[in-house]
Amino acid sequence: MGGGSANGALRTLLETGTMGALSDARLIERFVVGIDQDREDAFAALVGRHGPMVRGVCRRMLANPADADDAFQAVFLILARKAGTLRRAEGLKPWLHGVAVRVAKESRRRSERIRAREGGTLVDVPSPAVRDDLFELRAAVDEELERLPKRYREPLLLCELEGGSRREVARRLGLAEGTLSSRLSRGRSLLRDRLTRRGLTVGSLVPLFHEPSAVSLGPLADASVRLSLAFTTQGAGAGAVPAGLASLAEGVLRMLAASKLRSVVLAAAVSLCALGLTAGLARGFSGGQDPQAAPAVVAKKAKTERPLKARGVVVDEEGRPIAGAEVRLDPYSLNERLGVTDADGAFAIPAPQNRLDFKAILVRFDGGGDDGRKLGFFQYESDLTRQQAEAPVRIVADRIGGVFNVVVYNGPDQVAGATIEAAAPFTVLGQATTNNNGNAFIYVPKNTRTNWLVARKDGVGYGYMELGDPGPNGEPGPGVAGRNYSSLHILGLGDSRTFRVRALEPDGSPAAGVPFIARIHKDGYSRPFNPVLSNSRLHAATTDAEGVATFNWLPADAEGIRIFPLSDRYGHGGIKVADGQTEATATLVHLETNEISAGHRDQ
Repeated sequence: MGGGSANGALRTLLETGTMGALSDARLIERFVVGIDQDREDAFAALVGRHGPMVRGVCRRMLANPADADDAFQAVFLILARKAGTLRRAEGLKPWLHGVAVRVAKESRRRSERIRAREGGTLVDVPSPAVRDDLFELRAAVDEELERLPKRYREPLLLCELEGGSRREVARRLGLAEGTLSSRLSRGRSLLRDRLTRRGLTVGSLVPLFHEPSAVSLGPLADASVRLSLAFTTQGAGAGAVPAGLASLAEGVLRMLAASKLRSVVLAAAVSLCALGLTAGLARGFSGGQDPQAAPAVVAKKAKTERPLKARGVVVDEEGRPIAGAEVRLDPYSLNERLGVTDADGAFAIPAPQNRLDFKAILVRFDGGGDDGRKLGFFQYESDLTRQQAEAPVRIVADRIGGVFNVVVYNGPDQVAGATIEAAAPFTVLGQATTNNNGNAFIYVPKNTRTNWLVARKDGVGYGYMELGDPGPNGEPGPGVAGRNYSSLHILGLGDSRTFRVRALEPDGSPAAGVPFIARIHKDGYSRPFNPVLSNSRLHAATTDAEGVATFNWLPADAEGIRIFPLSDRYGHGGIKVADGQTEATATLVHLETNEISAGHRDQ
């Protein structure tokens, strides 16, 4: 492409300001699926956002500044390697704190082992007492903080380490401010008691959370970004990452994997104990009935609820396994699960609601060089048996099949920062964000057909268009084939309106964390675009701590809007939004989860 260097510089300039406004989850997503500068910018934003906290942990726990800097970089090497498998990207700060504590402890252990073997100190470093008379306390506070129960640890991290206001932190955690204050008070008390039991005298906790001589991240952050990107593509043995640093990161990665395995084994053991106890209780209360009857019921339920995973292998056009490919199960939906292929091209991703019927898998690999970008796609059939659902699938990722060049307008103005997506029945095939010219490219795999292009920007508006003719009864038509497709499309957003849904539990209390989705029929279109068909989270809003979901992008010219919960826990008939209406209340009905997600047929 001509003028690539200039275009890249301009793109960096235009996007730098917008990255900081994205959530951790969106930045992780941009890093995992992005390419080149977009990927680097996303990771740089994560380092800039969380670097001060990570640096504080490392400097509090390690006396040697050089060791602290290495530990800082190792934390972000680990984040880069694990980004595609994080299940709660919105909880990134607590996760990074835990990783930083593990890295610092491992660094300290390695240094002590080397000193014991070689004798004396390796470098002339002032003793902790000379550096800071609070050093021992500072070194212990993060270890003990990480051992606190999650309900107390997260408020302390967000309020004390991040300096967030109580109102903002309460909103992020979905708590009332009074509840947050109570947990902060209890958390401080528990932390002080734990430190005291270690023989450490504790006055105020405030100075323990902050680095007294904070230093700008500067070149350390830049180096961390560069090394982290290299670590994801080349690994520890390729020479791009210093051997000692790579060894430290790899060692903690193995610890994390072992810790996860121990948790799985413990959970399995607890489940077996619970199963035996349940069977015993059932026999005890059977009133003289057949003692085998109750255990049979329990065993059947355990079989139904056995966790299901989407398993398979990703290969290139010549059948060679592709390592490091990004895999999306139920892509861009409210239930999306992310994974990355291993050295053999294999993946295993937990199935949302323990079902795979109609679920799609979208694969992307940015190999660079002659490999270039490769995309792959697979969609499960309906009414799967358990055996069919568990069978590994083979996905061929090859050259891009189709490219949609989309420009988004609102009146005469081009819209920057709008999210656009290519959708098909029951899945989304690709997503992108418009640049300052309102332009973006969406890439779709060859073996797909795209039925809709959709665009949205908060506070601005929403638009969609159909590709190809619909079926005779208004059902989605064949759409446009992904193979070798490239075209320019103009999407207009129009004026927007804001609508709020207040969701209540059956007892009248606020229902927090419930996703609602909007079904929209815009003026001038023959039929509405149904987001349930594409299963897109682009059309969703989730209730906050007060039970309120806010849609600030609904089109003002819509002929009809209907909003309803998309949840396996709640049911509701839906809200038909009238002209001029700005809010509504929905009292939800609890659904029986085991009836909704009750496994596959046995045969």
